[in-house]
Amino acid sequence: MMKITNGMCAVSLSLFGTDGSIDAVSLAKLNDFYAQSGCSGVFTACQSGEIFGMSLKKRIELAQLGVKLAHERNMFCVASANAGHDIEESAYELTAVVESGADAAVIITNRLDVANTSDSAWCRDAQRLIMKLPADAKLGLYECPYPYKRLLSTEMLRFCADTGRFVFIKDTCCDPDTLAKRLALLDGTGIKLFNANIQTLAHSLSHGAAGYCGVMANLFPSLVMDILESPPEEIGIRQAFATACSVCEFLAYPAAAKELRGLPAYCLNGQKATAYDMYVLRQIETLIGEALKRNR
Repeated sequence: MMKITNGMCAVSLSLFGTDGSIDAVSLAKLNDFYAQSGCSGVFTACQSGEIFGMSLKKRIELAQLGVKLAHERNMFCVASANAGHDIEESAYELTAVVESGADAAVIITNRLDVANTSDSAWCRDAQRLIMKLPADAKLGLYECPYPYKRLLSTEMLRFCADTGRFVFIKDTCCDPDTLAKRLALLDGTGIKLFNANIQTLAHSLSHGAAGYCGVMANLFPSLVMDILESPPEEIGIRQAFATACSVCEFLAYPAAAKELRGLPAYCLNGQKATAYDMYVLRQIETLIGEALKRNR
């Protein structure tokens, strides 16, 4: 296992043949791209990887392959594959992730207290799930937007911190005040919070976030690194530029990201990037390239 380190953690795309089988050769090329782009880690078997369209067997296969490819390139790897509908299924999925050698098995927050009844019910489900996982397993949390976004309350976050089991959070709250409060609560717990929202990245870093873990790592990772490596006096303008460019996140993702990277663009749900999507992405790509030349 590897230590989870600060920086950019890619949310790994999944690449397929037209029959829906996992394309290991193309995934290896994608991991080469992540390493060359400056990623310190990879989050595999997540929503960007289309896990909700996969069988349990395929989700676990993807997690195992993702861990192997990331570790071979000296990047840490956290994995989820957690699309189950009850505690038993989630325990099976996450135990398989632990056995794959992932540096954290990531629980999707909306898979606990699925009916979304209360924070206390979520904590009870979390306790039941944790008890079914290997005692030495390191865990993570992901506020996945699908099928609905279950944001971590203060009660839920404090419960997770108090277990001593969690080391990773992919935060999708997209709210500056919430980020600041969460990071203050997590201070000294050993839990690293990675912000999925490029628009609030600089703000979260100023409050102690470990880094970035979101879709921009698949679109324009140089924008992320430009913020992460920015001198303090320039981070504001660099953040503003990244925010302006983030319109690209609302195009046909993940299909457009696959095509942009020159990789097989097949998606399990049939999504395809339009000519317009790619036209806009290429314009933004040109703009970013020129801007970053000036920063150097």
